Amino acid sequence: MIEISSNEYWKELNYRDALLYCSLLDIDGKTDWRLPNDGECEVYELYDKMTEYANHMSSVWTMEDLNTYPDLHHNEYWCIPVRDI
Repeated sequence: MIEISSNEYWKELNYRDALLYCSLLDIDGKTDWRLPNDGECEVYELYDKMTEYANHMSSVWTMEDLNTYPDLHHNEYWCIPVRDI
């Protein structure tokens, strides 16, 4: 199970900034935030939640993206911080 940060903490960032953002994020004393993995995006419908929040289609960064799409690391996509519970 994961906890999904509230949408006030969702940001459009490039991949490296998204990793840094999650590693430095402190929400109510919780500091173990990370990017979701591909499976978590599907199970928790993060793509749908992001589209509802942002009112437009875009991608959500996942932990696997830099290895899968190394040429896209400069693009800005949604960073939705999650943490294990």
